[in-house]
Amino acid sequence: MTYRVLKTNLNDINTYLNSLNKSLTKNSLLKSKINRIDHYNWWFSNKKLQKYYLLKEKKKIIFFWYKKIFVNKTNYFFSGWWPNYNNLEFSDFFFITKTLLKYSKNCLHVAIILKKNNFSINLHKYFKFKKINKSARLYKEIMSIYNKTKTKEKKKTVNYVIMIKKN
Repeated sequence: MTYRVLKTNLNDINTYLNSLNKSLTKNSLLKSKINRIDHYNWWFSNKKLQKYYLLKEKKKIIFFWYKKIFVNKTNYFFSGWWPNYNNLEFSDFFFITKTLLKYSKNCLHVAIILKKNNFSINLHKYFKFKKINKSARLYKEIMSIYNKTKTKEKKKTVNYVIMIKKN
């Protein structure tokens, strides 16, 4: 299976939005569709956010983003991804996780996952991510960083686990 990772460009702005809105399922931190104008504003105001897609057999099968944030002498790596199609294979999810691990080199890779998303939790466990306790100082620090970069809707999300891996 041949994959290619390609950076999004302005031509992808609507495909990225349509894919994201299509994927708003039980496994997404977002619960309501994003309107086009809000998406355009987000796209242009988040220039440090790296946006990509995974290409397989000439199809954009997964969109993903990441952002590195340096706080208190620690490089944090936040990311997100979602499938563009419903019929993806396990190898596709495995590949995207390995790709994000490469991008997170020399960082503390943070995964914020809905508690009921057992597939993603188990996938991250396979790659040696560790769940951190809500009472831990690191948990509170990560949530502080995360909440500073997110919309009100994402700030309301409380039903998740945080998993980390020092890379």
